[in-house]
Amino acid sequence: MVIAINNLPPDTPAEEVSRLFAGDSRIESIRFSHDGNADSNMAIVRFQDMGRVELNRHVRRLNNHFYQNRQLRAYAPLFFR
Repeated sequence: MVIAINNLPPDTPAEEVSRLFAGDSRIESIRFSHDGNADSNMAIVRFQDMGRVELNRHVRRLNNHFYQNRQLRAYAPLFFR
């Protein structure tokens, strides 16, 4: 399962993204993309063994959450490779 977090500062390290999930040990990988906007970063966080209900709880908690004076946008795409 995957969660995408938009509007992160461009210099955000993977460790900081992991802290947004309280260091959840099920994080499989964290990738970054800043396609089209060098001032904003998107993190793609892939989890192993996490159900849709728990994933949606994380999305609701992080969506509109403020991080370093930026309002984050989080969503869980249904289909992602």
